[in-house]
Amino acid sequence: MTTYDCLIAFKEQLTTSTILKIHQLLIEYDFTLEIASNSNYQLHDIETTETYPEATTITTQAIYKIAQHPTGGWIEYEFKKHGIVVNYQKMLEFPVNGSFIAIFIPMQLYKQKTKQFAVLLKVLTQSFTPLDIKLGEELIDQLDVEEYFHALSTNHSDLS
Repeated sequence: MTTYDCLIAFKEQLTTSTILKIHQLLIEYDFTLEIASNSNYQLHDIETTETYPEATTITTQAIYKIAQHPTGGWIEYEFKKHGIVVNYQKMLEFPVNGSFIAIFIPMQLYKQKTKQFAVLLKVLTQSFTPLDIKLGEELIDQLDVEEYFHALSTNHSDLS
């Protein structure tokens, strides 16, 4: 399935309130509902510890676990028979101690909601301090996240 990807690096650290704010904006702009019964979340792997997706029906529980995890994680929402994945990642190993979110929207859904997505993106960038924004089809497949973070820290070392 082809996705439209929105990759945003923020100056703000990834906290429970940051994730809750993004979650509420997704609901407000009609891009997700509360986590459905067949939704999953996963914490990012750290060093030698591998993690696996876990089923969840409690949004705040998954958000709290992701915010407390050293590197963040992702949540898969079900929305009108589409899966929307939101990846929350901490940029702790770089001079810019911020956060990175990636929203993966099925292309079919994105085409139906292009105007709403533009408004959501505008509100996200007004609610937080964006360091960089990348938008496009299947972007995550073209991006080396570690190199991207390194480039961000080089370009924004004055913000740490």
